Amino acid sequence: MDNMAPMLAAYKTVNTYIEEEVERRSKLTAKRPYRSESINELAEALALSQGEFPPIPYNRTNASWNDDYSDLDIVMKYIRPLLSKNKLALNQWTELTDDGGTILHTELLHASGQWKESRTKVVPVRNDIKTFDSAMADAKRQQALSLLGITLQGDPKDDGGELAMEEAYKEVALPLEKRLVRSEESYECITEEQVRELQIELDGHPDLAEQLLDKYSLRSIGDMPKSKYKYALQQVRKFLMYRKGDTDTIR
Repeated sequence: MDNMAPMLAAYKTVNTYIEEEVERRSKLTAKRPYRSESINELAEALALSQGEFPPIPYNRTNASWNDDYSDLDIVMKYIRPLLSKNKLALNQWTELTDDGGTILHTELLHASGQWKESRTKVVPVRNDIKTFDSAMADAKRQQALSLLGITLQGDPKDDGGELAMEEAYKEVALPLEKRLVRSEESYECITEEQVRELQIELDGHPDLAEQLLDKYSLRSIGDMPKSKYKYALQQVRKFLMYRKGDTDTIR
């Protein structure tokens, strides 16, 4: 009987953990819609607006890259009258996530009540207000352009993916022994379902995700070899149990 109390306490801890995980995963897997059930009137209004969008001039220069660009203010000055004319409105707002991150929502609304939206996580390179404001302003601009289907002639960022591939070009130039490889044991990567499972487990724990990438020399979770998946998943779950304070159950 003396041993029953610790056992019951352990069972209670495990049960609480399972309930919390079920609730957390239910929230993660529940898909929030990106558009209203019908968008026929919105689509017609947007098509009419796009047919009249004028060329938008560049009005700013990026000090770091010396690139000309059109900021969100000049873009909206040129297109806002056309949106209003066709009963459209653009609305942007932010959402704070459980892990302290920020999601930017950009909604295109029609007078009929129909809508569609775009979302992106704003991740500044430094944790200070000026850097955050800069990242947020650029995200607002990029989402508005994308959602409204606006293109800018001669946009310096439309470089055919050259900047995005810069690191890959550098790696190709390295000696073979210094190049980053997925795994010496297996080049067969985990499935999309396994990627999602790991992402669910790691949600809210960016430090664990970073450790996992470092341990296996991966660029992304999707590059993990199948031979490492089961052990990696077990280790992640152990770390999470420790963080929950349930050290007895996982010994």
